[in-house]
Amino acid sequence: MNHKSTSTPELFAVAISLTPDERRRYLDEVCSEGTKLRDELDRLIESHERAHDFLESPPIALSSVGHVLLHSEDEVTPARIGNYTILKVLGAGGMGRVYLAESEKPRRRVALKVIKPGTASSAMLRRFEQEAQVVALLQHPGIAQIFEAGTAVGSMGAQPYIAMEFVDGPLLTEYIKQRRLNVHERLILFCKVCDAVMHAHQKGVIHRDLKPANILVDTTGQPKVLDFGVARLTDPDTRSQTLHTHAGQLIGTLAYMSPEQVEGEPGKVDSRSDVYALGVILYELLTGKLPHDVNQHPIPEAIRIIREDTPTSLSNLDREYRGDIETIVGKALDKEPDRRYQSAKELADDIRRSLRDEPIVARRPSTWYQFRKFAKRNKALVGSAAASFVALAIGLLAAISQAHAADLARDDVEKKRQDLVTALAQVQSSLDISKGLNEFLEGIVKSPDPDEQLGRDVTVLQALERSERDLLEAMPTQLHVRGAIHRAIGQTYRSLAEYNKAEQHLRSAYELHKQSFGALHEETIRSHAYLNMLLSEYGKSSEGLELAASVWDDIKRQYADTAELRIIFASSLGAMYADVSRLREALALAEYVALQRGEALGPTHPTTLNARYTLAKLHSRHGEYAKAVEAQRSIVEAHRASGRPTSIRSVIWFVGLGNDLYDAGNYEEASKLADEIIPLAEQIFKPGHPGLLAALNLKATCMLKNGQVDAAVTLLQSVVDLHRQGQTPKSDGLIRVLGNLGAAHRQQGNLEDSAAAFKEAYELAVVPGVLPSRSELAAIGNYATALQLQRRFDEAMPLTKQLVQAAEQVLEPGDWTIAAYRYTYGKSLFRAKLLPEAHDQFLQAESHLARIFGENDERLVPLRRSLVDLCEARQRPDEASKWRAKLPEQYR
Repeated sequence: MNHKSTSTPELFAVAISLTPDERRRYLDEVCSEGTKLRDELDRLIESHERAHDFLESPPIALSSVGHVLLHSEDEVTPARIGNYTILKVLGAGGMGRVYLAESEKPRRRVALKVIKPGTASSAMLRRFEQEAQVVALLQHPGIAQIFEAGTAVGSMGAQPYIAMEFVDGPLLTEYIKQRRLNVHERLILFCKVCDAVMHAHQKGVIHRDLKPANILVDTTGQPKVLDFGVARLTDPDTRSQTLHTHAGQLIGTLAYMSPEQVEGEPGKVDSRSDVYALGVILYELLTGKLPHDVNQHPIPEAIRIIREDTPTSLSNLDREYRGDIETIVGKALDKEPDRRYQSAKELADDIRRSLRDEPIVARRPSTWYQFRKFAKRNKALVGSAAASFVALAIGLLAAISQAHAADLARDDVEKKRQDLVTALAQVQSSLDISKGLNEFLEGIVKSPDPDEQLGRDVTVLQALERSERDLLEAMPTQLHVRGAIHRAIGQTYRSLAEYNKAEQHLRSAYELHKQSFGALHEETIRSHAYLNMLLSEYGKSSEGLELAASVWDDIKRQYADTAELRIIFASSLGAMYADVSRLREALALAEYVALQRGEALGPTHPTTLNARYTLAKLHSRHGEYAKAVEAQRSIVEAHRASGRPTSIRSVIWFVGLGNDLYDAGNYEEASKLADEIIPLAEQIFKPGHPGLLAALNLKATCMLKNGQVDAAVTLLQSVVDLHRQGQTPKSDGLIRVLGNLGAAHRQQGNLEDSAAAFKEAYELAVVPGVLPSRSELAAIGNYATALQLQRRFDEAMPLTKQLVQAAEQVLEPGDWTIAAYRYTYGKSLFRAKLLPEAHDQFLQAESHLARIFGENDERLVPLRRSLVDLCEARQRPDEASKWRAKLPEQYR
């Protein structure tokens, strides 16, 4: 795209899709400071930021970004870039494309790495510049050389490039397979890799992403190390120019990262981290396997594995490696940097000694050292063994008494277990209760409560899964007692996010109590409310909403405003209304519950705070982000002031505030809060729990906004995988994560994966007969835009129409987003040459926005510019002149 000839609305559309730093550089390229065009663009961007951009849909929408790539310049291979003739595409990735190219003077073939214009994040550009700077320092036959770095300006705009040595050969692992190298030959080849890495270390360069994919072997058998894009300089004279790495940011490829590297603290990473990566590569070259195959694990679990687990020894995989080679690999992979080889040269020297049958320097770890490492990795196991002796000495009865007393001291323990206690009391009163059943239920009552035990203790879950069959076989004959037991078990499963099992028990509880007492008995209402809550959390509200709504009118007639059961049922019904986007009904019930909880329990009681949280989330779903942030902030501050320990609910409140801060445009504060939340969430929730996934999604979203695109993609993909492994078939959380993943892929220039993520989110969001929520509307819009970016306009058209129709039913009549969606739909119609229909949509959108923002608001400029173009296309010059007159002079 030639920026100089692009219209102001198009420049505006490009600018608002970029981060602040990227936007500043972009505007400096296309127009000078102080010019009329720059002033207009600055004012438009300022207005856009105040209004949260009327052309976009929260949380991450791409409707405006779609205008940047509609012509799909990315799909075209240019004939030349700078002084290089392009021969073919060698590959594509997050940094753009790599071409095989040829220069004239001197005539030689090069690998030309190019960033696609308008798509690179600021972090990507820094990595690109970093690679050119770093490799220029290195001159070694084992490192691919850089010939030139620069920026070419052509019809597609400014394109940064690096011309580097073209290595005509396969990856290291492929070379070994193709040549069928024996162990001796593999070790000789690997030593050459170590020599190249040692040269980089001597020049003060740590690679930080060594892996077979970054090592090619040329036709002479010389390995070449590539991709120094995330390298770090250690020379004090050059450190000021080094790519800055933030604490907590993972740099590298997880499976090849050292224990200190996965901690995300740059100060701990030195050349010995590269030595560890070399150890991983050597292990893989010898066995065909990774020491730790962490690709199928979520990131927190993968980090734990790398830091704590011992890889399978080489001799267990192949007895040929018993002895020196196994010892060498073990030393290279030692968890402690001080016990590792201190340089790549030391590692290569020991391998060469072994090949010459000379004594090696490395020694096997002592038995005592191995025991200490085992104890460190298995504190709970070793500690419990020691504790068992203490428990025996003190006496079992005293230990049980102390544990029970400690449980009773917890703030909410009695209230939290009320259902379990009630079930036990009812069962004990029945005539046919067995001793085993009594002991079983007493064990559950005395087990740690999931919320108070930070969601990690699995004693309750293990007890249920181990004894559930026996319990049900011994079930009392009284229906109401059986219902109480099912409800108690269902609630326990629900608190642990075991939704399938929870649903079975809670449905049974409701039916049994209804059979025993009728629909309006307090036990039936309680079981019905808990089932409603479960269905809402499980994404299945539409299945039970009609029944719940019909019962609600009877409950209101029979129970007073302040009745606990009425409040509980109202809370559950409100959650179901929100789930199906009946937000006005949901809001009315949420306000009622928050008022009643505050009057009965006080404004800072956890139950009151939870009711206020529900209300705040409804404000957010209405698009009232400022109001939602204010409410969420007061909840978090009240919790902090109370001095109560962290719990499942409090972490959810923190995540809620973070999401609302992000949606309100307070990205810096949201990012800081995300950093605070993640350790708490990992402590509280088991892997895969929706609460942890929401926290990780918030963190990834902030990383994406901060330009850490590649790291965000890795984290988001991990969160998506965990969602897919879970039991929730339809989840607003998964829709949001997929939207973020699609946006991240788009920033990488990966339109195919971006469209796939948006498509999956769209398919989750659109359920026949169920109106979408605000975030689900965004999913529809995102997928439509993704299709447009791939020039699949015919497929995008019905989606933009669906978007408008759904928005009119879901959103308030005055919501500006409806007009934004009309504008998007109108542009689809315009592109399809359906001019009268496009005209109608544009007119409705213009009228709507003018009423909201005022006739002279600059946010109407792109729409009115489109009306001018449309009227001219319809050969209506008078009407075109009318709309042109409403435009600022520079847009006419």
